[in-house]
Amino acid sequence: MSEKPSTAGVASRLAAFLRVSPSAPAEYGDRPKGRLIWLHVPDDMPIGPLRELGQMLQEQFEDVSCLLSAANVDKWQGIETLTTVQLPKDENAAIDRFLNHWQPDLLLWGDPVFQARIIQKYKSANAPMFLINMPVLDLSRRSLRRSAGHVLAQFDKAQVISTVAAERLASLGFPADKISQVLPISEMAWPMPDDAPRRRAISAGLGPRPIWCCAHLRMSELSAISNAHHLARKSFPTALMILAPAQGEDAKEITRILSADGWRVTRENTGKPPDRQCEVLVANDPEKLGVWYRLASVSVMGGSLTGPASCNPFEAAALGSAVICGPITFPHGARYRQLANGDAVVRIEDPNQLGTYLTNTLAPDQSAKLATAAWTVGSEGVEALGQIIELVKDEFQPEEG
Repeated sequence: MSEKPSTAGVASRLAAFLRVSPSAPAEYGDRPKGRLIWLHVPDDMPIGPLRELGQMLQEQFEDVSCLLSAANVDKWQGIETLTTVQLPKDENAAIDRFLNHWQPDLLLWGDPVFQARIIQKYKSANAPMFLINMPVLDLSRRSLRRSAGHVLAQFDKAQVISTVAAERLASLGFPADKISQVLPISEMAWPMPDDAPRRRAISAGLGPRPIWCCAHLRMSELSAISNAHHLARKSFPTALMILAPAQGEDAKEITRILSADGWRVTRENTGKPPDRQCEVLVANDPEKLGVWYRLASVSVMGGSLTGPASCNPFEAAALGSAVICGPITFPHGARYRQLANGDAVVRIEDPNQLGTYLTNTLAPDQSAKLATAAWTVGSEGVEALGQIIELVKDEFQPEEG
């Protein structure tokens, strides 16, 4: 481990490596009892995975709580599994007040911008410190490169998200045997609830056939969806379209419009069970989407064709349904980008293209390939959190590591 820098020159270079952050509040809430894990993250970290990480830490270890700090703490307020606090100002008095009050037992630093003084003060207490979720550090300035070595020397282990990031740390003197490459923290897919008896009864009535779903359907998308189903049935004559409207009260009007257009439509839960003659099944209850995703080999994301907002594609990804979306990805842009990076989504720019892409995706080999890729992407976030849990476990329960 490096000695603490003591000269004005080194202190000046370290200061250049810091992010200036607001002062910590004069008073903090009560420190949770038991062991406290301190997690520091950048402001652009997604909230969902950190909420789950806090829950997983509490479930895995007895008497453990998680303290989350960030430069801008407002984003993180209200996460029930974490105690949130603003990172203190880079001044000795503020840092001492922070550390004396919280007395963390372990630090997980997930921010690629370091605050050297607080890191060094924490390390002086001989508490374990780990880097997590580290990208390639931006050390284009020579002064930052020299300062980074002093800061990095304080950490015991590092988890990086790429080979290049590992090489960068090693080039700065971090021991290669203390660096591990892991998956990045990312949004994750959790399966929606199922109603197995209901699903089995519907499936038995429909019989074996290609099934696709439009989830969270907006009325403005109905025409494009209907046209796509017409085209898909030319290649798959028995194909069934399940429509789950974003607003349950739209089910009656959707049924009326499609019936007038000549479709054989069954509206769920109206006393007439779907059968093998049914061409369109209109769902009444938006809360039962878990049933429809499980039945459908392909799911079109409602709201993504015409807006104003898309639905969460990880709902379908978690349940083995291939994902098709339109040009609108707000407010789930990060999730759609994750799927796109994993070749796990079909994205169309023009709603009129939907029929062609739907027909291609309904082919069993294509839908299976896409669904597997989507499930893999959605589960990577869970695996990434598991890797952090193992890092903590090695420290808290070394005899089991």
